[in-house]
Amino acid sequence: MNSTDRPTTPFPITWKRAKPDHRAARIARTLFRGMRNLLAVLGACFVYLLVIGYSQYKDQIAQTEVQCAVSRCM
Repeated sequence: MNSTDRPTTPFPITWKRAKPDHRAARIARTLFRGMRNLLAVLGACFVYLLVIGYSQYKDQIAQTEVQCAVSRCM
């Protein structure tokens, strides 16, 4: 065995950050990612319903304005 086959230091220096190999951390990360995605979907649904509701409101306002204008003319 050559001297180059063995590491020169007992703990070789690596520049990569060690990832936590804990099951609880992995479960928490997955749970938080799922909650974030769920909140994003709920937010998109809320914006969609807000736009639909506003357009219905504008249609109703426009409809009553026309009826009032016609009834005043008669």
